Amino acid sequence: LRQTPYEFERLASAFAKLIRFRRLDMGFSASGLAQIADIELTEIESIENNEGYQAEPRTIFQLAKALKLPEKQLMRLSGHLFVGDTCFTSQVE
Repeated sequence: LRQTPYEFERLASAFAKLIRFRRLDMGFSASGLAQIADIELTEIESIENNEGYQAEPRTIFQLAKALKLPEKQLMRLSGHLFVGDTCFTSQVE
């Protein structure tokens, strides 16, 4: 199964909104979150403001840790991992 461009857009939008909402809810500025998560400020800005931007898995794990969000669900929401992804199992077989 592959994501359609529409599905990716929907996920990217939800991911961006969640990151921004959670950051503000926890009282972090964008630069504060970047420092705590050990990622570049420009990456936070890209995630929150550019709906087509897809963060690297490392960034997503760092954000999950800093924002106290479940890693696997955040990866799925970012568009990196989704239900029905058989990539790993097909490579093992």
